[in-house]
Amino acid sequence: VVRTGAYLGGGFFRGSGVLRFDGDFVLNSGNIVGTGTMHVAPTGSLALRGMTGWFVDVEGTATWGDYDMTFGQDTINGVPYSSVRVRPGALLDIQHGITTPRELFGRGATTGEVSAIQIDGGAIMRKTTGTGISNIRPRVLLSGTVDVLDGSINVQGNCSVTGGDKTGPGQLTGCVFP
Repeated sequence: VVRTGAYLGGGFFRGSGVLRFDGDFVLNSGNIVGTGTMHVAPTGSLALRGMTGWFVDVEGTATWGDYDMTFGQDTINGVPYSSVRVRPGALLDIQHGITTPRELFGRGATTGEVSAIQIDGGAIMRKTTGTGISNIRPRVLLSGTVDVLDGSINVQGNCSVTGGDKTGPGQLTGCVFP
């Protein structure tokens, strides 16, 4: 449990099981590989970085800053693709201000082992910074709200919309609302 704050600025971060963030955790750099869950509690926040295998379960805030990321897979060691689930009341905050486009790489196929971003009903994926494009290649499962305050979000993997809504003056491409 990370209660107040932590920072990873290089090296290796490996493991399985559940790592809970009640405070702030910044993944700045390093090789992040595992088969566990990073649980962001309602009072916690996580500055996301590329990773292999981890499932990120967000009840607080997860932030994708001004950098490219990859949700990878380690087939040699049996580590699956990483995925993120944003629960009701939680926020995935996209903050790209300097470089455009920014890329979130991952496998976005509709069958087989894939990386995914799931936005539950009552959850928000919000682009708050930057007039540029945020490209998302993992599969997106959308039941919540996508709020594009600035720039645009371009979903390049499969986008499955079951409810949900798009708000804000920015653009969202790749998802079709019923």
